[in-house]
Amino acid sequence: MYVMRARVVIGALSLAALVLAASTISSAPSSLSQQPTARQQDSDVGLLLGLRENRVNVEDRESHTAYETVWITWRGDRVEIQRASNLLIPRTDDFWLMGNALGAEDQRETEYLWAAPLDRQPKRDEVLRSPACEKGSSVETVDSVFGDYVGISQVTTKGCKVSPIKRLLARKMSEVNDGPNRAISEVLGADALSRFEIAVETKRHSLLAELREKTCTFESDPAQWDVTRPQQRWEAEKRWAISGSGIYSPDSCSDEWNNTFEIPARLPSEFIEDPPLPLPWVTMQAAFPNQGFSDALSSPSGKFVILVALSSYDELAVCPVKQGRLSDPVAQITLGSEWFDVEISQVVMERWARGDDVRLWGEAVARIQRTQSKNLP
Repeated sequence: MYVMRARVVIGALSLAALVLAASTISSAPSSLSQQPTARQQDSDVGLLLGLRENRVNVEDRESHTAYETVWITWRGDRVEIQRASNLLIPRTDDFWLMGNALGAEDQRETEYLWAAPLDRQPKRDEVLRSPACEKGSSVETVDSVFGDYVGISQVTTKGCKVSPIKRLLARKMSEVNDGPNRAISEVLGADALSRFEIAVETKRHSLLAELREKTCTFESDPAQWDVTRPQQRWEAEKRWAISGSGIYSPDSCSDEWNNTFEIPARLPSEFIEDPPLPLPWVTMQAAFPNQGFSDALSSPSGKFVILVALSSYDELAVCPVKQGRLSDPVAQITLGSEWFDVEISQVVMERWARGDDVRLWGEAVARIQRTQSKNLP
């Protein structure tokens, strides 16, 4: 099946422009989430889809991480797609924006996250900075936005440690710049903590079996966890995973990136509403055998599927479900632009709007779009 690769131009949103955009937005979302009934209709429904992208400059082929929001609305059988730079996050009584930026500190280039209410510009001393060390650095990226929390991956490069170390963290949105890492029990309860401890012990036994070294160990703590969305996971009811991270000891035991593990616990629907897929993955893949789609989301009614493409394919398509099959897209975009290609797209946010929230969220997206410049992101 042929999918048109129409280019959609999207530019960066400077921090100064965020303030201009926010100053005209006086309405806040009426609720963080409205609990759905089984297979609701899609009429007057909207999806804020947050993406983390690996973008490659078409001129010098240098790459960087960027975030964008895709706003998809359904009005009957009509589907529309709009885009805005950074992550637009609706909260109970306001909107927040979250993104990243490049800077220099102590004669080193750093990449850092920022998050702030939509009505004011983030201050430099409020951003989540990369911890510095003598010969290395640490970079934070967003894994997920769930409820009022943000899941973060912190990757420490060689120089700070003997080998790269990945730590998973969860922080409240309002404290992402300077707040503490929240323990899993504080957010998900005592049962999740018990499951976390079981997962750590399982990981420890697996390590000993692999390395056959009793001197090696694996340690973690309940504040090293977050929510992730593994690519190409097609279990109908569990496509957001709760994951943990830990540290090998001594360093000679380290397996570099193999220090994360999945926690056998289900994320409650009040944190992320994720309607079950209406079709098996093999059926959807058969409709697009050459497109390399790596992720899929369903509309609340199950009448539409949103497909997100994998590396080297940068389309996003909304396809109706008819007679147990995916039909041709009724709306689609290419995530790249004339200035950059998108190599990899990862879903980090899934927020569904209903009723008057569709109008309020749409107004926020539209006003941000009007301030976007045509410079490189």
